[in-house]
Formats: sequence, structure tokens, C-alpha cells
Amino acid sequence: MADVVAQHLIEARAERDILRAGCLGEKVDGMKGLVRVAEQAAAALQEAIADDEEGSEAELTKLELVRDRAVALRAEAEACVGRHRYDVDEKTTVEVQAPKAR
Repeated sequence: MADVVAQHLIEARAERDILRAGCLGEKVDGMKGLVRVAEQAAAALQEAIADDEEGSEAELTKLELVRDRAVALRAEAEACVGRHRYDVDEKTTVEVQAPKAR
């Protein structure tokens, strides 16, 4: 999931699209934070299960919340790509030619 968003970020930077790159950069940073939380929760969950301790449900809940937030960030990142892909500035012009009479 994060790999796809990171790839979009690389493309935005290559195209020098600062709006899209900024938007995607925020999502990538958020996903990196979620990865750290998920790794810690997974380790704590494994420990709790191995030691037959309580607290495994709390860690499992953390992992579920991280997953849900990651899915939301992915959707937000896709919105970044779609929203900025078709932005135009006030200098963009469109010329329409009348159809030729038959």
C-alpha cells in the first residue's frame, strides 16, 4: 500500500508537480508513522501471546486501527493523484473548432 503511494510521489517529483508531491508526501509520512506503530504493536502482540499475558486484545485492536487508517490514507493519496492531475492554471486555453459542414 505504501509502496504504491511512494511510487506516485516519485512520479510527481519527476514531473515537478509540487502540489501533488506535497499532498502525497504528507500521506507517505503518515504511512511511515503507521508502519512504526504496527511493528511495535505486532511485537507486543507476539510477546503477549507467547507469555500468555493479557493485553493481546489491546495490541490486536491497535493493529486493526492502523490498518483502517492506512486504508484511509491510501484513499486520500489516490484523491491527491486525481485532484491534481487535472488542475489547470488561468493561462491554459482551449480552442474549439466548429464542425465542418457536410
